[in-house]
Amino acid sequence: MSEAATEAIFRQRCPSCGRTLRTPTRLKGRRIRCPGCNARVSTSSRDSATRQSSCSEADNAGTRHDRVEQADAYWFARTNKTEKEPYLLYTFDSRQAARQALLEVPGIHIAHDSGQLICTRTLTFGFYESEDGRIEAIVAGWELTPELFETAKRAFRRHGGSPRNDGELSPAAATKGPAKPPARTSLLQKLFGGDSASPKVRRVKKFTRPNVLGMPCTYHVYCAPDARTAKEFLLKTPVSRPMFYLVVETPEGNWGRDKDGIYQE
Repeated sequence: MSEAATEAIFRQRCPSCGRTLRTPTRLKGRRIRCPGCNARVSTSSRDSATRQSSCSEADNAGTRHDRVEQADAYWFARTNKTEKEPYLLYTFDSRQAARQALLEVPGIHIAHDSGQLICTRTLTFGFYESEDGRIEAIVAGWELTPELFETAKRAFRRHGGSPRNDGELSPAAATKGPAKPPARTSLLQKLFGGDSASPKVRRVKKFTRPNVLGMPCTYHVYCAPDARTAKEFLLKTPVSRPMFYLVVETPEGNWGRDKDGIYQE
C-alpha cells in the first residue's frame, strides 16, 4: 500500500463556503486553498474550529435569509410596521466576500452539522443573490446594538461591501413606535395569575389565514410573561413546515418562529 493511501487526514469546514476539507496532517499549520471557492484557509485556526464545533443548527436564534424571496417578504412587511428596526444592507461582488463579512459579526457562526450560517442573537441575517446579480448581505433587528452595528459595518466595508440604496438605519435613528397599551399588559398578567415571574408559556389559540399571496398560513399563538421566556420557548420549538408560524405574545412585544428562524413582530 502506498504512503499516500495510508497518510492520516483531518477534516475541517471552509469558513467561506462551508465545504468539508480533507487535509493531510502533514499540512496542518499551513494555509491551503479550498477547492470549492478558492479561498485560503488556515489549518490551525483555533477560533474557526471552536466556532464550528460548538454551534449547531439548533442554536440558531435568528432568521436566516438565503433567498431573495425571503428578503422581498421582509421589506414588504417592514413597510407596514410603525417600528423600524436598525439594519445594514450591503452588496458584494461574491458570496465568499459576503459570507466572510458576516462571520466577523459577533454572534454569527458556522453550524457544524449543516455548514450554514447561524446567529445566536435574535437578528435577521444572511446573504443571497439579488435580482441584479449582485450578492446582498443583511443584518437587522432590535438586538443590533450601536456597538454591534459599527462592528458589522466595518466588517462589511473591509470585505468590499457597498451600501444598497441608503444601506443602513442606525440604532440611534431606529423608531420604536408607540408603547403598548396598558390594558394588553394587564390581560397577559391575568392569564398568568398576576405572577409575572412564571416561566410557563400558555397556548391561546390556533387559526389559519391567507398571506399576501393568498396561500393559507397556520398560526399557533401562545402567551408568556416576558420576552426572555418567549425566546427560550421558541428556541426549544423548531419549525420545519412552510407557512407554519408560532407566535408568543408578551407584555414586551410579540415574538415568532417559522422555518427560517426566530423574529420579533
